[in-house]
Amino acid sequence: MLGGPAPLRARAAERALDRGTAVAVPRLVLLATAVVVTASGVALVAVLSPR
Repeated sequence: MLGGPAPLRARAAERALDRGTAVAVPRLVLLATAVVVTASGVALVAVLSPR
């Protein structure tokens, strides 16, 4: 259920790239960077939190 919209977003991004718009790539890079930074922050908190 959570992954349902992902193929639609992927297709929309492919269509945007096919049209030659330069907007889709920076947004995808920004999204990927945000995901990596968030995952790194969560991992850091998990490692540093006292148990």
